[in-house]
Parts: sequence; C-alpha cells; structure tokens
Amino acid sequence: MKQYKNYIIVAASLLIIYLLLVIPPIFSKKDLPKLMFPTLNSDIITKIVIEHPNKEKVDIVKKESDWEIEINKNYYEIDPGKQEGVLKLITDLTSDRKVTKNMKELSTYSLTDTTAHKINVYVKDELFATILVGKSARDFRSTFFKLDQEKVVRLSSETLISKIRGNSKNWMDHKIFEVNSADVEEIKLPQVHLIKKKDTRWYYADSDKIKVDEQKVTGYLNIFSAFRTNDFELEKNEKECGLEKGEPIITLKTIDGISYNIIRGNEDKKNTYIKAFINGKPLPLIYKFTTNRVKGLIKKPEHFILEQLDSTDVDVRIKKRKKPNK
Repeated sequence: MKQYKNYIIVAASLLIIYLLLVIPPIFSKKDLPKLMFPTLNSDIITKIVIEHPNKEKVDIVKKESDWEIEINKNYYEIDPGKQEGVLKLITDLTSDRKVTKNMKELSTYSLTDTTAHKINVYVKDELFATILVGKSARDFRSTFFKLDQEKVVRLSSETLISKIRGNSKNWMDHKIFEVNSADVEEIKLPQVHLIKKKDTRWYYADSDKIKVDEQKVTGYLNIFSAFRTNDFELEKNEKECGLEKGEPIITLKTIDGISYNIIRGNEDKKNTYIKAFINGKPLPLIYKFTTNRVKGLIKKPEHFILEQLDSTDVDVRIKKRKKPNK
C-alpha cells in the first residue's frame, strides 16, 4: 500500500514537471493576442482608402468632424454603421497568432498584390499604415492579414472582409428620412387620403363611415421609420430623370407640422427615379428605387379598409371576394 502511494506521488510530480515545461511556451508573449496599433485612436485618423486590383477604390475622408465618401471630387454622407465598422477594424486590429514568415506563401492566404484588399490609413494626411486583408480561415470567421511593412502573416479572429465590402455608393448613407408612425396624422397617396382624428383613429378623408384597418395603417407607416433607398443616381440631373415635374406619390404629415413628400420620375430598366422633400425643401440626392418597390408603396383604397360594415350606415357596402362554387 505504501509502495502504491509512492508511485502516485512520483507520477504526480512528473505530471507537474511536464506541465511546467509545456504550459509556459503555449502562453508565451509571442503567442498572446497583440494589438497592432496600441497608440492609434479614431480621432486622429483623417482618411481611409480601401483598394483592390479588381474593384473600385473607396475614399473615406474626414471633413472637419464628419466622415464622408468622396466620389468624383464630390462628398456624400457615409453610412454610420460602415463608418463605425471600419474605424473599429483599424483601431482594434488584433493578431491572435502569427501564421508564417514565409513570404512565398502569400498566395495561400490571398495576400498578394493581385488578391489582397488594402486599407490605407492616414493620420494628419500622412500614410500611417497599410493593412492587407486576405481570405477567411477554415472557420469562415477568422481572417488572414499582414501589415505592409511587416514580413509576417497574422490571423485575426474577426471577419475583417465584411467590414470593408462594397463600392463607394454602397458606403453612402442610404437613409432618406425617419418618421415615427405614431406622429403621422395624414397620409396622401394617388388614390388614398387618410386622416387621424382627435380620437386617434384613422378615417378616410371623404368618408367617416368606412372603417379603416388600423393595423394595416401602422404597418404601412412603419416602412418610413427608417426609409432607405436602394441606390443613388449621381450622374443624371433631375430633368434627365423626369423629376422636374415628377408625379407626387406619397405625402405624410405629422402632428408637429412636418410634411414628407415623395415624387417619382422616369423608369430606367428595373428602377424608378425618386425625389424626396421635407417641408417642401428637396433633399439633395436623386434616389433609385426598384420599380416593384415603388408600386408596393402606392396602395389602393381597399388595402386599408376593414372588411366589415359600419353599424351606423347600412348603405355602406364593401365588396368582398366571391366564394367559389362548391
């Protein structure tokens, strides 16, 4: 029994010695996650240029305190989410481990001059760093990358490519306006005119005897809680897009007196040109909506009708679908 205990003590001692020899190298400083730019913060970055040999260059520029997208020497508001994403990518860029120092293997990780995405980071208009972003690892989340000035391939646990994807127009802010559905008191469409009365219920403006489906009105108005465009028209002018005398298709008025107007112009293939106004003042851009989406926004009168008779007026008739013959 005593000899058995001695065996256990010896085995435990050997295990401890083994762990002491093995664990330190695993967690050595060389293999710990490394923040690539520890002194860099987003406040001092002045420009970001994203490049790829087969794709359009994206220029992200800070104008005073605002970030904008530069396209053909014109500047447009940037998508806030994309702005935050690329700045976080740069300032929080972390190497989880080194992969290789063999620069002949760059093609394996899509980090050659013809395959890598380049992120050029400028501080006070001087190039601070160039980050080469390669392909995803086998987990489809981690990403291979390297700094231009280094001869080492690194691995980040983040999906870096998703934060730099898209052309210049994809980086523009697609939001047109925001309207809280509870604040709207009037809706005008080509064949529909709805108003909200003091009882906070919706009515047809030309008849208070047809019941309105409140849920459908709310569902429709929720579209405008974050009203976004599909695309932009940056080359043609309003006349070329048929917007000088465009057709009014949507008017929303709120309880605080703000009006939102949408007019449509010509159709171009599968798209329709759109112009937006707030209190009669045109927003600066021409938008492109898919034509099917525009048609979906223009509801017919029956869309908002609650299919039941108003109890106060038996003469009101609402057409219902005929039941099929048995």
